Amino acid sequence: MVTCVNAVYSDSLDFDKIKDSLNTLLNNKKIALELRIQGINDLSYQIINRRPDLALEYVSKAVSLNSGEEQIKTQLSNSYTILGIIYKNKGYRELSVTNYLKALNYAEETGDSLRVSVCLNNIGVLYFMSGKEREAIDYYRKSVNIERQYSNQGQLSVRYYNLAESFQKIGEYDSAFHYYVASLELEELLNNNEGEMYGHYGLATLFYDWGKLRKSESHLKSAELLMDSVQNIELECKMLIAKGDLTKINGMLEESTKNYEEAMKIAKEYEYLDLEITALEKLKDVYVETKDRENESAILNILYARQKEKSNDEIGNKIRSLEKLYGLEVKQREIEGLKAKQEIQQLSIDHSRRLKNFLFLAMIMVIGIFAFNIYRLNKMRKNE
Repeated sequence: MVTCVNAVYSDSLDFDKIKDSLNTLLNNKKIALELRIQGINDLSYQIINRRPDLALEYVSKAVSLNSGEEQIKTQLSNSYTILGIIYKNKGYRELSVTNYLKALNYAEETGDSLRVSVCLNNIGVLYFMSGKEREAIDYYRKSVNIERQYSNQGQLSVRYYNLAESFQKIGEYDSAFHYYVASLELEELLNNNEGEMYGHYGLATLFYDWGKLRKSESHLKSAELLMDSVQNIELECKMLIAKGDLTKINGMLEESTKNYEEAMKIAKEYEYLDLEITALEKLKDVYVETKDRENESAILNILYARQKEKSNDEIGNKIRSLEKLYGLEVKQREIEGLKAKQEIQQLSIDHSRRLKNFLFLAMIMVIGIFAFNIYRLNKMRKNE
């Protein structure tokens, strides 16, 4: 599946300068808030693959700057999209879809149809990763309907690829083939090497599942020919796993092992936890087949550790989310308590005022009655 949009993989980034710029944007209140959040988004997106934790830190801080102004909603949509991508890459699907839904909400509020399309696609990706292919297809199709209105060929290709992958997963190979070819043809028309690489890779995996190994090998080789002109670490990792599958089914277990090990190494370096786990599981299967108990045991230990790490991180993030919600609830209760206290104080003041007014009126009445009685008494004495 392809998330919109793909990130920067450059080795030449100066992270110290980027961090200084991020701090400036975060703290310099002389810069318009919209520009501050936009700058943080842009810089964070550049480092999303090399330094995902740094990107996560600053985009989270950018979101916290939300002042409720209408003009920053587009940038907040971008912020939540970036957070969704980071959590997706880390394998935290629940957190990812939560952020994608927030991005979608802001996109809908601003009436930005193309951004809505991006959000729909990204949510579809999460459903696909969660094994809910039918739901993913529904989201992709909604996104396709928007992109067709704008004749956006590049984004249509992405949606077609994702639809193909979903149909492949549920075994509807004819539909998958149709969408993979449609995606590849658009990318060739656009002369987009990365898109062509995805198209050939997708067809390679499809023909592998279909049992058409020669066609699978042919498309994988076509994808490999484009690799030097494209910098996409995630796709490179996936292609190594696909190559490992092909060499394994052809009995080339040593070559297969090398491909899986390289994929595992890259996935670990760039924190693609799901891909690392996939590569580890593939390696384990090779060692089981070759009866290599020592390596099988070693890989199982790493695999269990990674699975536990993923589980613990997901639990930890859920706990932090709950703590945040609890903190908000506590604060709300404090506010409500203060309001109640103020209302009680106001009632006490009002009661005191009413009592004083009553006593004052009563005193006036007593004085009036007393004065009236004296007046009557004096008048009677004069008459006598």
